[in-house]
Amino acid sequence: DAIEASFVSSNNTITSNVLNVTWTAPVLQIALSQTVDTHAVGTSHEVQAVITDANGTPQPNISVTFTVTSGPNAGQTFTANTDANGKANFSYLGNGGVGSDAIEASFVSSNNTITSNVLNVSWTAPVIKTPAPVPGLGGFALLLTALIMGLVGALMSRRHPAR
Repeated sequence: DAIEASFVSSNNTITSNVLNVTWTAPVLQIALSQTVDTHAVGTSHEVQAVITDANGTPQPNISVTFTVTSGPNAGQTFTANTDANGKANFSYLGNGGVGSDAIEASFVSSNNTITSNVLNVSWTAPVIKTPAPVPGLGGFALLLTALIMGLVGALMSRRHPAR
């Protein structure tokens, strides 16, 4: 744009020099709130991206695309808009198996795709818990179970004798 100022003094118009201004889009950046995390397979992980300008001012209403770029859950994508604090969230289920996912977030600004840092999420085998023993019975519960099973077996064999 060319900008110039003028004013009238004693019926004369006085004009300033011309100032040429080139307007540029603000420099925006995106960052994922974590860089590493670990979860058991079959659970969910939540990713948060934050978009700010060069001064750290949050940028609302920007469409962010989250992508699992590699790993057991590769190919999952999700799009969300940033809120008033410049934050967008993505939650996904890690059901692809054991391994490590790489996640990136991106958005388009002035026809340029801006990409975040990479978040690595490790997926581990789920922990299988064994039932806790009945308190206070200890080995007695096992002995009692075996005794009952033995009696049931004996009664069954008397009802249906071998031929």
